[in-house]
Amino acid sequence: MGRALGNIVLHLLKSRITSCLVILLMTPSSMAFGQDPTPGKYSCSIANIVGLQTDSQTGSRNAGSIAERQQTFFVTIEDNKQQPEDWCFGAEALDNLKKLRRGEKPDAKSKTFLEPWMFFTACQARFRLSTNGGPVDGLYHSDNLAIFRDEFSQFWLRNGLNYIWQFVDLKANAYLAEGRCQKVK
Repeated sequence: MGRALGNIVLHLLKSRITSCLVILLMTPSSMAFGQDPTPGKYSCSIANIVGLQTDSQTGSRNAGSIAERQQTFFVTIEDNKQQPEDWCFGAEALDNLKKLRRGEKPDAKSKTFLEPWMFFTACQARFRLSTNGGPVDGLYHSDNLAIFRDEFSQFWLRNGLNYIWQFVDLKANAYLAEGRCQKVK
């Protein structure tokens, strides 16, 4: 139980720290105006990255700026294939969404939503963004072309193709990176 409580506290701390860092990084003086994001492929570079990491040898937790060479990765934005409206808003789908909202589990044999995130990715999100070749490979969804997210992370493309990327790796390390993207096709 102590470890579970520790994980909950760590998640809350990460959420608060991330929110504060995003607010600090997004002040009007740091905004650049230019090209808006559109579907396509982008090459992105990391200018700054901060994080919370656990040292694999000592187990100690470290926080701060990460001294990492200029890293380039790729982002692809494309239309998200949504499920038909009858599937998203049919009787079974709505019943399962109501159960999820009340904290109940839908029938395991259900052909619609087994967890809340499925509605957003299958029915609401109009676009998806995938990252590869960077610190982590991820798939994020959005109903606009600015803020893409999954259950734990967020990729925010701002005006001028500057980005802020908050993500967690498989070792429960949390990061916040910023940089710039250029459209390649």
